[in-house]
Amino acid sequence: MPFASIRSFIAAASIAMVSYFAFIQEAPLETAELRGKVVLVTGASTGIGEQIAYQYASHGAKIFLLARRKDVLEKVAKKCLELGAEKAIPVPSDMGRAEDYQKVVQEVARHSPAGRLDHLVLNHKAVNKLGFWKGTAGNISHLEEVFRVNFFGYVALVSALMPLLEEARGSVGIVSSVAGRTNTLYLLPYSSSKHALDGFFGGWRIELEAANSPVTITYCTLGLIDTENAVTELKSIGFKSGLEKLAASSANDTALAIVTAVTRRRRELYFPYASSRFPLLFRWWVPELFDWATSYFLQSGNKF
Repeated sequence: MPFASIRSFIAAASIAMVSYFAFIQEAPLETAELRGKVVLVTGASTGIGEQIAYQYASHGAKIFLLARRKDVLEKVAKKCLELGAEKAIPVPSDMGRAEDYQKVVQEVARHSPAGRLDHLVLNHKAVNKLGFWKGTAGNISHLEEVFRVNFFGYVALVSALMPLLEEARGSVGIVSSVAGRTNTLYLLPYSSSKHALDGFFGGWRIELEAANSPVTITYCTLGLIDTENAVTELKSIGFKSGLEKLAASSANDTALAIVTAVTRRRRELYFPYASSRFPLLFRWWVPELFDWATSYFLQSGNKF
């Protein structure tokens, strides 16, 4: 069979698989699956992280909430209790500061029964500064900050909490983005930090499996989600209106998908499935066309 025919066959088969799996729905999450579980969520003050906390709360989990702003975390904790959380403990922390990791471990060990952690969901990220890469001192400084928070913060916190996760036969959720598995522009520091997460945690998952560790890692690749930060960033590059045409998914639906995937120890989550999976296949089939389409789309702003 000629190479072109093989490639066409693989492309057709891939489209069929994506179309099939796009319509597969997880069974609804049951409260019994999460009641009393000890959970830690980072980036829990706003957006997807906040909604993840509320999903766990509504199923009776005991939740540690991590973010930098204490006042906002306390409001989230209060709502978690109203929704049915067994406990909601705010732990103000900066994931760009190495000294905060041990503080988090101590808080979890102090409040958690038998020093265990059932679920760890990492969702925090540094503030994005969008724009073309020019190699300036400011660019380099921002890149270092992004990697410190978006990459080293993830690796260091999971590493510090791994003994508690192993004790509980726990699950880890890594929240990432299509930008961390494809090429993009305006977002090089953010995108490259997410690519690093994919490489590191994909490899660590294999090592854990080889060592017969009970801990599982769920890697979550997200498409466009309707959060305040995402909308603000899109507007900053020209999407002043017509954002509804981009069909962003709600933060609440996204949070439910993430919590379900982590609870059921899924290897990967693509959400929403079509808009997070198709770009990866598109890039693999026709990388040059993918790069052109991405550049055209992101520079077009209000044309869409």
